[in-house]
Amino acid sequence: KDHLDQYKYANRFPEFSAEHYRGQGEKLLCDLESLLEKSMHLLADNITLAAIAIFPFIRQFAFVDKDWFDQSQYTNLKTWLNNMLEMELFKEVMKKYPQWTTGSEGVKF
Repeated sequence: KDHLDQYKYANRFPEFSAEHYRGQGEKLLCDLESLLEKSMHLLADNITLAAIAIFPFIRQFAFVDKDWFDQSQYTNLKTWLNNMLEMELFKEVMKKYPQWTTGSEGVKF
């Protein structure tokens, strides 16, 4: 998480460049890429709690510089991330609602 934050907010950590922080985070990406060579969801072929738990962090890392991530060597990780992003459950959870303003009725869940 520290490397993700340093990469995502590199301007807050001027000791090193964003590329340096990305390189630190890539150590985990390499490990995940290797796991995905053996199974579809890191530890198993079915989705696991571990996959769900790490998904938001990989999503954030990828979207810091989406062009770089899309061109990266992490073929399995890119496929896995895309599959996670396309899950109906994720789309439902991330559904956008209009911003509430004073006097508006709002959304009931």
